[in-house]
Amino acid sequence: MGEKGAATTSLLPTLREASRFRYTCVLYAPAAKREALAALHVFLSEIERVRDLVSEPLPGEIRLQWWRDVIAGIRSDEARQSPAADALTGVVDRYGLSKDRFDAYLDAKTFDLYDDPMPTTADLEGFFGETQSVFLQMAAQVLCDGDQLPDGNAAGHGGIAFGVTGALMDTAKHRARGQVYVPADLLSAQSLDRDGFVSGEHEAACLAALQQFAAFGLDHLSKWRSNMDSVPTAAKPAFMPLALCEPVLKRVAENPALAIAADLEPNPIALQWHMFRFSTRL
Repeated sequence: MGEKGAATTSLLPTLREASRFRYTCVLYAPAAKREALAALHVFLSEIERVRDLVSEPLPGEIRLQWWRDVIAGIRSDEARQSPAADALTGVVDRYGLSKDRFDAYLDAKTFDLYDDPMPTTADLEGFFGETQSVFLQMAAQVLCDGDQLPDGNAAGHGGIAFGVTGALMDTAKHRARGQVYVPADLLSAQSLDRDGFVSGEHEAACLAALQQFAAFGLDHLSKWRSNMDSVPTAAKPAFMPLALCEPVLKRVAENPALAIAADLEPNPIALQWHMFRFSTRL
C-alpha cells in the first residue's frame, strides 16, 4: 500500500500488544485488508483506554479532541509522527469512511470520562450504536473496498450486543470507579439506583439487574443473527469481535455473580475455540 497512511511499519504488532483479542479478529480477514482493519482497531483500543490513563475528565477530553483534529486533517504534521494516526487517516481517505461518524463517536465516548448514569435502554442503544455499531459498519466498508453495507441492521444490533458484552466483562472495574452502564430503567425494575448498584448493598437486586442486562444483550445478538443474511460475504469478517458475545452473555444470564467477580474472560485456548467456531458460522 503506497498511499498516505498505509504505513511502512505494520500496525499488527501494535494491535497484538494492545489487544490480543482484536488482533486475532483481524487475522480472520483477508491478508490484504489486515493493516487497514488494524488501523481501526488500534484507534479503538487507544480511545477505550483513555479513562484508564487519566485521573480526571479534562485530560481525557483533550486527548479525544486531539483525535478529532487528526481525523479532520487539522493536525496533519502531528499525525505523520504517529504511526497509528497516520495509518488511520490513510484508511479514512482510501475507503471513504465518514469523518462525521468519527466525530459522533468521539462525542459519545466523552460519556466514559464521567460517572453519569446511563438513563434508559434506549439511551444505551444509541450510545453503543455510535461507539460500537459504527465501527462494525466501517470495518465492513473496508472489507468491501469502500462500499457500505446494504442496511445497518446487522451492525446496529451486533454493536449493541458487543457493547453489552464488554460492559459486563468490565463490571467490576466500572463499579470500583463509580461507573454504571446498566441502564437506570433496568436498575429501577429491581428497586435499585446508581448508588445502590455501585455499593452492591443489595446483592440479590444487583445480580437480577445484571441478569436482565445480559438478556437484553442476548436479544440484540439474536436480532443480529437474523439480519446477517443481508451482509455480503466479503464483509462478514468485520463481525468477528462478536465471537465473545454468546459465551459471555449466556454465562452471565446463568450466573450473574461472574460479572461482579470479574470472571468472564475466557482462557486463551477457550477464546481461540470460540473464535474458530464463530468464524465457521458467519
